[in-house]
Amino acid sequence: MATVDSERLKTILGERAVRFGEFTLASGRTSDFYVDIKKIFLDPEALHLLGVNLVDAWLALDQPIDAVAGMTLGADPLISAFVLEAWRRDLRIPGIIVRKEPKSHGTRQYLEGASDMAQGSRLLILEDVVTSGGSSVRTAERCRDQGFVPVSVLTVVDRQEGGQEAIESADLGFSSLYARSDLKEAFAAM
Repeated sequence: MATVDSERLKTILGERAVRFGEFTLASGRTSDFYVDIKKIFLDPEALHLLGVNLVDAWLALDQPIDAVAGMTLGADPLISAFVLEAWRRDLRIPGIIVRKEPKSHGTRQYLEGASDMAQGSRLLILEDVVTSGGSSVRTAERCRDQGFVPVSVLTVVDRQEGGQEAIESADLGFSSLYARSDLKEAFAAM
């Protein structure tokens, strides 16, 4: 069920992040549809609405977690928005940032924010956009390698290009705030 917050976030995405044209995606595929969520990450209203909608979506899953995690850079603002909104609701859900490469100095770790968490902690993986699902699966693998238990992936936008199936094949649940079909239908005329 769409809420006022969900509809407002969808409008912001359509106005500032959804693009139509010829694009090469991170997966190497070409597409006539592109969502650059980073365009709204530093907008206070959008970031607040991302937090509200992500926490609402997680609560609707009725799936216990101990933390949220995601691959830098795309998930960093999502993690921050989620943990702040959870805190506002009196829920203490910390975050973990997963690096693409281990830190080259200091701790040389892939994960930031995980040092005080118990092995076996259940994680919700956050993503900005899922296309092939590869980034989500890599994030989950890095977390599993450190003794954590990723349980599900929650993305802002599902491009509906096989990502859900790849994620579910990696023994993870999957949900999204918006699907490609919803955004294309709503904003193709813009």
